[in-house]
Amino acid sequence: MEISVSEKSGWVSDLIFRELKRFEEDAKVSVDCVNVVRVDNRITSVGLDIRRSEV
Repeated sequence: MEISVSEKSGWVSDLIFRELKRFEEDAKVSVDCVNVVRVDNRITSVGLDIRRSEV
């Protein structure tokens, strides 16, 4: 998983990435790219590039 985050800090970011990992395992998909947009140190959006895993 490629993470495009200028600075990954704070518990909100940690929660997002922990839940994404669980989502990947449960849904059997891979998240290839995560783009977190911050404005004034607040997360305004999270973009995901999701690929179906080969099973």
